[in-house]
Amino acid sequence: MRFRLPLLLTILSATGPFSQAIVIRDDVGDSGAQTLATSSEYASVGKLNRAGDITSGVLIDPLFVLTAKHLVPDGAPGNAFVFSIGGNDYTSAGYTLSGADDLAIIRLQLPVTNVTPALVYTGSAEVGKVATLVGFGEGGVGTTGPAGGRGIKRAATNLISATQDAGLGTTTGRMLLSDFDSGSSLDSRYFPFQQTLHEGLIAPGDSGGGTFATIDSQLYLIGIHALVWTDSGGIDFNYGDVGGDVRVSTANSFIQSVVPEPSSIACLGSGLALFGMRRNRKR
Repeated sequence: MRFRLPLLLTILSATGPFSQAIVIRDDVGDSGAQTLATSSEYASVGKLNRAGDITSGVLIDPLFVLTAKHLVPDGAPGNAFVFSIGGNDYTSAGYTLSGADDLAIIRLQLPVTNVTPALVYTGSAEVGKVATLVGFGEGGVGTTGPAGGRGIKRAATNLISATQDAGLGTTTGRMLLSDFDSGSSLDSRYFPFQQTLHEGLIAPGDSGGGTFATIDSQLYLIGIHALVWTDSGGIDFNYGDVGGDVRVSTANSFIQSVVPEPSSIACLGSGLALFGMRRNRKR
């Protein structure tokens, strides 16, 4: 496939005409994406709202939300965000930005008491795992791309294929990469070409949401949605495009410097280990 030169879509409003979210394989459809997202396993993914700009975040501690740094504008006040989770709204009390990755940690004014925080992965076995991508925003299917419905929680699955790809300009090993397979080799950057059961892709509107995988019988948060590389097919965020998450296992020094005791650290400590392409920054 031919791909467009890298381009960061950092100025798109989440409510603008190019705003989209999770798209899923045609034969599963948007209802399937919504149903998958209702699983209690993904309750830690909440809706992040800043002045009507709806995106996503993941609760990693009762007082802290992990999200994408590009969602936090320069100089935003500490109380600029409202995080909705477990049927309640929580106002932010401040945030910390990563210097190395597209990550931010938002501190809440009050703790979330009715949702279990996600377990943050600290290992290195993500590649080859079938993961679940969760976020808020518009829905859609692989042949036509996003089609509306922002603010609804959706999920899809995909195979984590790589942590770096020189052809995409990411070579640090700090990303998790997945292509949106249609079942055809023409729509695949990575082998194998088969679709997962709920094959899908992240896209604008899902920024800050979480990617989860079961590793050694434990469900972990392994990535935070950050960007998409789109091909030259004319439709963005459809079959053949590649999604990229920030790999949280390579960002643990940042996370631990902000969050006193992230969920995974606390549980492990107690023994309960509870393509060129155009690169599109998501909102």
